[in-house]
Amino acid sequence: MEQNHKEIFHQLRKEAWKQLPLHPQAEQVNVVQTEKGNVYSVALPDAINAQKELESFFGMLREKDDCRVSHVVAMWSTGGAEIPSFAFRKGLLELDAGNGETLMLLAEAPDLYYKALHYSMPG
Repeated sequence: MEQNHKEIFHQLRKEAWKQLPLHPQAEQVNVVQTEKGNVYSVALPDAINAQKELESFFGMLREKDDCRVSHVVAMWSTGGAEIPSFAFRKGLLELDAGNGETLMLLAEAPDLYYKALHYSMPG
């Protein structure tokens, strides 16, 4: 199972790297894989104040009935994959309570480090 997570994160990182130049004004690009195996991305020009972009992204997932997210990679404009913005994490939990188990990539070096979303939230 561990290897499968690493493979998924490597694939999502590759997709995030592809998305960065397509969104030069983005502060953060988030790439997710759902439990159905679909991959989606959203570019956030301002990771803290991205309400419009997040509402649109989460609305699209609802329309597709694909709300359960298994993995997330947040690629910052600096090229580093780190924890997704608080607004994005909160939105995932509001989308589906089961997303507390979503694995988030937190660091890339020296190895991939990740943990479940619910561990990153207050309370």
